[in-house]
Formats: sequence, structure tokens, C-alpha cells
Amino acid sequence: MSNTCLHLQIENDATRFADLGVAKFSSILNANDVAALDAMFPTLPPRTAGARSEAFTSGARAFLGSQSSLTALASNLLGFSNANLSRIQVFNKSEGANWFVPWHQDRAEDGADRPVSTLEQTVALRIHLDDCNEDCGPLEVLPGSHLNGRLDAKAIKQKLASTRPWLCLAERGEIVAMRPLLVHRSKRATRPTARRVIHLEYSG
Repeated sequence: MSNTCLHLQIENDATRFADLGVAKFSSILNANDVAALDAMFPTLPPRTAGARSEAFTSGARAFLGSQSSLTALASNLLGFSNANLSRIQVFNKSEGANWFVPWHQDRAEDGADRPVSTLEQTVALRIHLDDCNEDCGPLEVLPGSHLNGRLDAKAIKQKLASTRPWLCLAERGEIVAMRPLLVHRSKRATRPTARRVIHLEYSG
């Protein structure tokens, strides 16, 4: 049975995030920040699930890279003085693009696995521009599963047998932070409308 992902206040307790590999924050962005991101979100064709940084204008990419509150959050979670924005993706689960992704780790870049050492020094911030409830096909994670490096299908199955998944629900403007090696999946939305997410990866 899935369990709602708790709103973990870890700004001053990186140990919790280090152990779990996931957390949710509700006070990093204000209403003006979210409205600005609304205006910059790329226009995606109806059946397109997502896009990479090239879909953003250069101004939008610069805006994302200059957001000190996001950089500070990523730096704190990584334990670095100044994390660098290294990857931008967007997702929009809608009626025309309502996908299912099985349990996996975010390991690949341009078709090749990234080194584990790189992934262990990376954190993703998933900014929600729409409310994401249980009907929206939210992110589902296995807390703590990032601590075992690269996992094959058998190891992921073993994790599923011993770890209770968390369902990462979020309201507009909230951020779900996660480690790329955290085992996760995303079911199809049962009531697809729009579930826009800006996925930013930071590294040292």
C-alpha cells in the first residue's frame, strides 16, 4: 500500500534527506516566482510528454539558473557551498500524454548510463506548477533506495518486497527534492488534466 509522502522540514537537517533520498518543500518559491515559471513553461504539442532544456528560451534558462533560493536548497541538500544547475527537463501529464513509467532509477543521459559517482553528487528539484493529487499520476518512490548505487531489475524487485512506497503528492508551487538513484515510478493519471513539472538537476 502506498503512503503519502510527508512534508519533511529538512532545511536544517540534511541527514533526513541523505537517508531517505526524498523530501517536499512548500515555502521556497513565492506566488510571483511560480507565475514567472508559468509564463516560461514551454508550449508542448498535445501528445508530447516532456522536453529538455532546449525547449526553453535562453532567457528562461538564465532565469532558472539565477534563482538563488533554488540554488541554496540544492546546495544545502548536497552539502556544497554552491551547486550548479546541470540539467533541465519539463513534464506535462495530460489527457493527450498520459504515460506510465515502471520502477527505475534516473541513470541515463543521451542513451548512456552516467557514472554512479556523478549521480551520488546530484539532486533533482521537481517544481510543481499544478496541484498533483492521487488522480494525477504522481511520483511514487522507494525511500532509501538510492543508498545502494546502481540497481538491476532483480535488486529493484527485492527492494519492492522490503520497502513501502511513498506517494509524492504536491500542491502548486511546492518542490519535491529527490536523488536520481532513488527507485521511483509514475502511473498513468486516472483523471488527466494537467500536471506540469519543471525538473531541475543540480550537481557540485
